[in-house]
Amino acid sequence: HTVTLGVGWTVRLDLHAPNSAWSDPSELGARLLRQIGAVRRDGGTVEVTYRAVAPGRTGLRALERPVCPPARACPQFILVWEIQIRVTGQ
Repeated sequence: HTVTLGVGWTVRLDLHAPNSAWSDPSELGARLLRQIGAVRRDGGTVEVTYRAVAPGRTGLRALERPVCPPARACPQFILVWEIQIRVTGQ
């Protein structure tokens, strides 16, 4: 999926999955986004806001893994969430 933003616009990432833990989102490619504030976590949710600072193409990626109770069988997987971002000069 590709999202188009203008320079100066903000994008808020709000990822939620119960019984999961998310990595901090990371920017892929050119550094066109600046994080605003800290990454907020609450259970299986991670929230972060970015401002577009330069035109071009970049992306955001986060990893999700299961959180399981101790001494119980647990699936071993990691899911990748990714979005492409096109920043225009407007």
